[in-house]
Amino acid sequence: MPVTVTDNATPMLEAIRARLARGLEPYAPELEAAARGMFEREFESGGALGRSGRWRELSPATMRRKGAGAWDVLDNTGELRASLASPESPYAYAQLSPDLMTLAVGTLVPYAPYHQFGTRNMPARPLVPDEVPEDERRRWTQLVSDRLLG
Repeated sequence: MPVTVTDNATPMLEAIRARLARGLEPYAPELEAAARGMFEREFESGGALGRSGRWRELSPATMRRKGAGAWDVLDNTGELRASLASPESPYAYAQLSPDLMTLAVGTLVPYAPYHQFGTRNMPARPLVPDEVPEDERRRWTQLVSDRLLG
């Protein structure tokens, strides 16, 4: 009795190889949305995402200067938050590297670096977590692997 062996793995591996050759390009919209979701959670947590504590509260002098009302740290006008959490913001930034292997998502708000690194008169309130939390990394990895193998 003849035995027939069919190679199903090679065509699938070739398809995966072709998808890998395109780098992150096919996944960029979903990865950008996932990164923006992380930034939104960073604001919702008051800066506690991926680090041990929240952003330092505003000083009493800053509160007096800004006037009456409840002021959320780093969310006075909503411009900075929107630039990180929404691609519709005029200050939103997302770019795929020329080699298609790195997707940068961030903000073009001119005062963002002052908050990220602090100044002589203002404490640093990092917008980017010290380390991307493990659940975020897993989510991003799952997103790419689902599309890659799907």
